[in-house]
Amino acid sequence: MLLAKLEELWKKLSRHKISNDELCYLIVRIKIKSIREKVARRLLNQEPSNEDLLCIILYVESLRPKAWKELLKRRLTNDDLCCIIENVESLREVAWKKLLKRGKIRE
Repeated sequence: MLLAKLEELWKKLSRHKISNDELCYLIVRIKIKSIREKVARRLLNQEPSNEDLLCIILYVESLRPKAWKELLKRRLTNDDLCCIIENVESLREVAWKKLLKRGKIRE
């Protein structure tokens, strides 16, 4: 019953303009996987920033590969890579190697 209500609410909400920040907020707060995925798909389709992609990588496992692939096309910061290293076990090794490749990280 709750799922049906949330699905209906998302259907109504998705007809409106929703900012990327608002979509990230929903991704973090909504615990129901199917709705979280719908919100994340919407975010992927509206020019997500690196932060937006990190949100998807952290909270939506099914879309993690797609968001990671998109993030790799951009200029990654050390902070982006550190966030992944700290929080996403499946991408930890590859992110760590990318960070080490950069040489001097911080003093």
